[in-house]
Amino acid sequence: MRRWGVRRSAIVIGAILALPATVFAAEVQPSDVAGCDFHLRGPITEGDHLKLDGVGGSYQGRVLCLDSPGGSLLEGKKLFDRIWEANIRTRIVSGERCESACSLAFLGGSVTQGTAVIHLRDRKLDAGGTLGFHAPSLDLPAGGSFSGKQIEQAFEIALKAAENFFEIKVTKRHGVSPMNDFLYHRILTTRPSDMYRLTYIGDAVLSDIALQGLTYPEHITAAEIQNICDNTFASTRSEALLRKGPLKEQFREALAGDGESEMDRRAVITRTGDEIEGKAYGYYSPSKFGNLGCHVRLTDGWSTYIDEYEDSYGISVSFYGYSVGQDFNPEPNNGRGSGTTVPPWFVYHPLTPISSASTAGGSVGESPRDADVKVTAVSDRRPASKYRRFVGADLPDGDLFTARKLSPDQCIDLCAEKEGCSAVTYDRWNRYCFAKNVSRSAGKLYVQAKSDTYVLQSETRHISVSDSKIELKRRRGKAFVGEPNYRASGVSYEQCRHKCGLDRSCLAFNHVPSRRSCEFFHEPPEYFSKNGYQIGVKQQVR
Repeated sequence: MRRWGVRRSAIVIGAILALPATVFAAEVQPSDVAGCDFHLRGPITEGDHLKLDGVGGSYQGRVLCLDSPGGSLLEGKKLFDRIWEANIRTRIVSGERCESACSLAFLGGSVTQGTAVIHLRDRKLDAGGTLGFHAPSLDLPAGGSFSGKQIEQAFEIALKAAENFFEIKVTKRHGVSPMNDFLYHRILTTRPSDMYRLTYIGDAVLSDIALQGLTYPEHITAAEIQNICDNTFASTRSEALLRKGPLKEQFREALAGDGESEMDRRAVITRTGDEIEGKAYGYYSPSKFGNLGCHVRLTDGWSTYIDEYEDSYGISVSFYGYSVGQDFNPEPNNGRGSGTTVPPWFVYHPLTPISSASTAGGSVGESPRDADVKVTAVSDRRPASKYRRFVGADLPDGDLFTARKLSPDQCIDLCAEKEGCSAVTYDRWNRYCFAKNVSRSAGKLYVQAKSDTYVLQSETRHISVSDSKIELKRRRGKAFVGEPNYRASGVSYEQCRHKCGLDRSCLAFNHVPSRRSCEFFHEPPEYFSKNGYQIGVKQQVR
């Protein structure tokens, strides 16, 4: 829903979204959803900000959960202003979405508390929820002719739209801003026909949006130390991030030496009792003969603290300078260090889909895709190994053990420590790890949308692709929540099915019958219940 309604008697021009008068306005009502005091649901129209009069006022801040496809930009800005001033926390719960004008209201979530009276951001995106932004639109009917006055009015509205975004960008109270440079740039460079959705952990890191409802590894490895340091360093490199491009490339530039080439980074970890000290080497420094080293301290078994203190738990991270060619010693006498506290989701690799970290849960297509994947972190036990990754693939049988609540890197680390382990199948939706012995397995890969299989390069010669029938399973009332690889409009479910079947990389899709639209996924995130949607998922018959 992003188009403006246009009548013959009067051209209505605006930004982001206009709705015909017959469309229902948003409703604000007490919520029966856990963690929500009130719920705003429905398209945003003029006057909706007045419906928040009874929501604010609490010292602790009441929680307003948002579920809206968008609406009037001007009203979205008014909702932001009211929320920012009224001690209202905002949240998007799993399975619901807040996009377009609704995202402006979401950014206002904050509270003013404490004897020192400080203003704190408090807006949270649940893993499994959808938050989307895009630039204002100016939608004129094709082939029409317009008077000078109409064009002038359109230009005035366009300027007002830009003013609203800028006003949010420069809003500040007690040093706290609702929108950082990265998000501001992303919004303005995302055209109205598209949507910037927070899909990966890195999107949340760079946009400074809080997450909740995630699961965390029970024990920290060098891979998590590397992730913490990479995410922290990249979040400070705004000059390298203000470029349009895929998230992967933006992180690559942010972590590169002066934006020119990626530096050789590595991480090590040591344990003293329950205390963990992690070091990561090789971050860019403006010093000609120096690098920055990252120092992390935390307690093993830390996930037990997050269960109770997820809102307030922080990880201490410091960067210190050291000379090229020397060992990094994270002590104050090693140069001036810059310290900060980062939230727990920084332990995830930036390209981890947010939904995969959640606590929730005819013959088509061809063979699974493969890609080389290198575990870049170095643990204190072994050098990193090179594996071949088969996307959307399951390797049946040959199981040595299973583990849960792990990242792919942790799964591979465990395999490397187990004698005879030469492959792992990783369930992205449920974070399950299945360690395998290739010689004991079926030796064939089968298409399975939720899983990836990693095989040691030396063992890939023993792996082949099954030629059995690939089916496409249909699920009504379900939807994949995340950024698709591409879209199609004006299509039926069967047309989507056919298109996905012809695309070797397509593993699943969303179809919205009411809009006759499809969203196609190469690495589909977990799906959830959602009215008005249906999905198709590839699965190979065994």
